[in-house]
Amino acid sequence: MPAVTRPAHATGEYLVDYEEKVFEDVKAAPGEKALVTFHTVAFEGSVGLVNLLQATRLQRKGYETTILLYGPGVTLGVQRGFPTLGDEAFAGHQNYAKQLTRFL
Repeated sequence: MPAVTRPAHATGEYLVDYEEKVFEDVKAAPGEKALVTFHTVAFEGSVGLVNLLQATRLQRKGYETTILLYGPGVTLGVQRGFPTLGDEAFAGHQNYAKQLTRFL
């Protein structure tokens, strides 16, 4: 039977080396643009949220970023909340609105 011969990690140790950069940090050249499109049913999965996070990341990397909501994606811009608009009925209820606000 195979056995693990390496000692177990101790509390406070890192599993990976966070100091070593494996991939270069990509930054936008002046004038570079990015378009992120949304043709997803809002609030029915994580695709819209992942796209919003990616758009925010592109913006932080220096790209002139535009988001395009079309088809069912236009519902990402709808105000929601309970009991009043903007209130969170549960944790994460306003993830889309918060990400859109952060992006804008």
